[in-house]
Amino acid sequence: MRTSWGMPPLDNFKYPSTFAAIQDRVFARYGCLNAPCHGKNEGEGGLSLLPEVAYDNLLGVPSEGSTYNRVEPGSPRTSSLYLKLLKATDPTVDVPGGGMPNGLPPVPDQLIEAVRQWIFSAAPETGTVPGTQALLGACFPDPVPISIEPLPDPEPDA
Repeated sequence: MRTSWGMPPLDNFKYPSTFAAIQDRVFARYGCLNAPCHGKNEGEGGLSLLPEVAYDNLLGVPSEGSTYNRVEPGSPRTSSLYLKLLKATDPTVDVPGGGMPNGLPPVPDQLIEAVRQWIFSAAPETGTVPGTQALLGACFPDPVPISIEPLPDPEPDA
């Protein structure tokens, strides 16, 4: 079964991380990897979203034509990627230029919300962002708790 524009439906595919699912479910399925857009080494706006470089090209990198970074970890409202995806369905979003993807059906709200949650959760390259599995229609490995070694006890006179 395919959607009206030829894309497979969102079924529970397995991905190693939330970002890997975003790479496939958002960038690949909604035309972002087409050559005229971001599917070549120097894509539109100098941004390539090819899988081998997408993460490094997004995190903390200034967006061309905007005062925002492409992705500002922890801050969707100052991340050009999120705002451009949102602008395709809400033209009042305050970000220069048109929405993404340009000239293709917009990314569904549930996937935009997954991108928002990923950015809000510090945009990790690996691991699972809680709450994104259902939004992305994906299966991820079980979350692994962060292991933090406690600080040593202070000296008695400190």
